[in-house]
Amino acid sequence: MKYPSALLAGIVLAIAIPTSGAFAQSAPATPCDSETSTYAQSACLDKALKAADGELNGVYKKALAAIDKSGDMSAEQRRNWKQALQKAQRAWVAFRDADCGEPVGYEWFQGTGMGPATLACDLQKTKIRTQELTDRYLNR
Repeated sequence: MKYPSALLAGIVLAIAIPTSGAFAQSAPATPCDSETSTYAQSACLDKALKAADGELNGVYKKALAAIDKSGDMSAEQRRNWKQALQKAQRAWVAFRDADCGEPVGYEWFQGTGMGPATLACDLQKTKIRTQELTDRYLNR
């Protein structure tokens, strides 16, 4: 009788082990993936995020300027459009910070990979937002 229970235990273990990390997330691919320590990844990602934030801020300012140049609308409409974009951008920043903050921590079980994963999430979302604003306002 021991043989069947050992076999059953082995089968259960074989099924459980591959799925035990099913909810763990992997960070998005970044230019810092070759870094070998958590500290080095965090430093690299922080630098990349600062550069991406700078690029986003530049594109955002150009988007606001593009609205000013829109000759198809009255000054009041352009002002309202700019205010709407400013409101949307503030909401986007709040979303990015909330989505890449605490949820990422839980996805990484509050472990040491949480810092780089949070920065990678911020970086990915910032690059996507930069492209969105570029497509919508600068490549028209």
